[in-house]
Amino acid sequence: MEIETEFGKAVGSPAEVAELIRELGTQQKQKQKQKQKQKQKQKSVEHTKVGTQVTKPKIVPFSKHRRNKKWTSEEDAFLVKLVNAGRKRRLIAKDIGRTVKAVNLRVFILKREGNHRFL
Repeated sequence: MEIETEFGKAVGSPAEVAELIRELGTQQKQKQKQKQKQKQKQKSVEHTKVGTQVTKPKIVPFSKHRRNKKWTSEEDAFLVKLVNAGRKRRLIAKDIGRTVKAVNLRVFILKREGNHRFL
């Protein structure tokens, strides 16, 4: 049996042809997944390449579980640095290991106290 497919001509019994078509389909899916992984790697590398303009400050994340703990002066300084750099509160919260609400309240308190400079 001879069947014309988008990949070319397939020759053989109908079962063999169907198997060939399935294999080609899975190969295409694997290639697409590899391309997506490569794109993701390239996106993550773009911010660390030398010579590119990076607007984000270097992030050194704190321990993951800082909820229900008192704010340290290091965290306050880090928070002020990221807020002044224009980083989103959601991302700051993720980096510090706090909730978004906790970050927003801490920024409000620091602004109210006036101990830190915010732009």
